[in-house]
Amino acid sequence: MGVQLQAKHRISVVARTGFLVFRVDPALRRDIQRIADEEQRTLTQVCEMLLNEGVEAYKQEGRERVHSALGRQTEGQNQRLMIWKKRRCPCC
Repeated sequence: MGVQLQAKHRISVVARTGFLVFRVDPALRRDIQRIADEEQRTLTQVCEMLLNEGVEAYKQEGRERVHSALGRQTEGQNQRLMIWKKRRCPCC
């Protein structure tokens, strides 16, 4: 099952001068890489598009958007952490 991106923002072709470096959950990185592969784009292009979409949603919906997204993110991270612990620790 392929993922179709419905991007409102075109992927930028201008030179990038700013850097943004942060750590992400390995499962999230794999998901983003899978999207990039399916869309024949680079990981950077897909991340930039997703960030642009999130910023635009924030501008339109405000803090409620961030709070609801962070709540879902925390639940997902907790589930991934439990799965990771089960794989790593035979006693749990």
